[in-house]
Amino acid sequence: MDSLFGTFSEPSPQAAKAALDACLLSEGDMACGQEAWAALPDPYAALWEACARGVAEMKEQHLENHVPTHEERVARHRMRLREIEQSQRVRCGRGIVA
Repeated sequence: MDSLFGTFSEPSPQAAKAALDACLLSEGDMACGQEAWAALPDPYAALWEACARGVAEMKEQHLENHVPTHEERVARHRMRLREIEQSQRVRCGRGIVA
């Protein structure tokens, strides 16, 4: 909304309506239909890409700085114990006693 009202110190109702009306499709635009609209370049493509990069960087930074919670450490420990138990069962099944 800043781009609509950024030039007004305090928008009058008429100025606000004019700015919003300028965003509406014309009769000619409407007649073209959705297929023509879909062919138009995305004016926000660069913004979407920057947002996606920012989110990816934030996730990466979070993972680098992440300190596991107690629950995560317990879950990881239990998973490791199950892996050890399973490997011992496999060894015992083949006649190898651990």
